[in-house]
Amino acid sequence: MGLGGSNPSPGAKTGHGEKSREMTIIRPVLILSFILILTVVPMSPAHAASTFRSDQALYTLRDAQVTLIGSGFSNQPYYVWEKGPSDNRTSNTGITFTPASGGFIPPATGLPITPQSALGTYMVSVSTSSSVDNSQAVAHFGIWGTIKPLYQRTETVRVVGGGLFPGSSLKMSIRNPAGNYIVTSTVVAASDGNFNYSYRIPVNAVTETYKILIDGTGTFDIAQQDYISESRFSVTAAMLAPKLVLQPSLS
Repeated sequence: MGLGGSNPSPGAKTGHGEKSREMTIIRPVLILSFILILTVVPMSPAHAASTFRSDQALYTLRDAQVTLIGSGFSNQPYYVWEKGPSDNRTSNTGITFTPASGGFIPPATGLPITPQSALGTYMVSVSTSSSVDNSQAVAHFGIWGTIKPLYQRTETVRVVGGGLFPGSSLKMSIRNPAGNYIVTSTVVAASDGNFNYSYRIPVNAVTETYKILIDGTGTFDIAQQDYISESRFSVTAAMLAPKLVLQPSLS
């Protein structure tokens, strides 16, 4: 018995001491277990999600091709599939690529644009199969312009295109060869991203090249993306069609 209270017997154990010794034993065991897990079960390498798009959202028939850009692809062959404005499903374009170092789509991989390319919204997908489109990545773009490049006075110019965010509005302006604005209008994209506008050429319209400018916000894949694009058409004087009139016979 000591002054001020009793002392524990030499064989007694306090709760605090027991917990300290338990933690001293548990910590090395946990650390060792974690090291064994890392050694026995290798961690899977992290793969970045594939990104895929065209180099611009809108094209005209004056452009040469739709260049495809992307990253995060595995080291294997890929096949490019496409669905045009009037198609019901995608089809194999015959274009293939094997990703470059880092999983990037090789430069200059793209889809050709010809004078016969349809105007409207396109969908392009990347597949690991040449016979089935398993759509590893998908993107959209639009080709727009006039139905034909040359018009006569009094004809109606039809502007058709696609690749816009459904329901979004665009501003369309037409400038004559003198640089004067002759049309400024708002056009709303349909549910498939397509749009169209008609303009009747006056009988006294200035001939030569006209410029069409569209700008707005909202491409098919990115609702907040701004865009601006220009197309052209030409106007000529109306050609007189010869008319044959037969004179009545005098006999």
